[in-house]
Amino acid sequence: YKFLYMTSILLSDSTGYQWVSFFEKESEILFGCPPEQFPYGKSKDDEDKAYQKIMSISGQEKMFLIRVKSNRYNNHDRLQFTCIGIEAIDARLMCRLYLEDI
Repeated sequence: YKFLYMTSILLSDSTGYQWVSFFEKESEILFGCPPEQFPYGKSKDDEDKAYQKIMSISGQEKMFLIRVKSNRYNNHDRLQFTCIGIEAIDARLMCRLYLEDI
């Protein structure tokens, strides 16, 4: 068998928040390790390490490329949000762009 990531994460910004699904590649970029190295809770120590790994990504600013898909189920429309790309924010570049706008 092979371990795979499939995570659902609540993303937020100044406009609101949204649950987004992250699959293999994007989750690996987000957590910074392949799924085989992620502590998956065999012991109390693994649970603590997993919690620390999850909390380490909380509050980080990143740019996400999100795909939105509309599904209809039982006469209800539902939007699914899936991350298809992640980039770190370059603070110097962003400041330079903001200064150029002023």
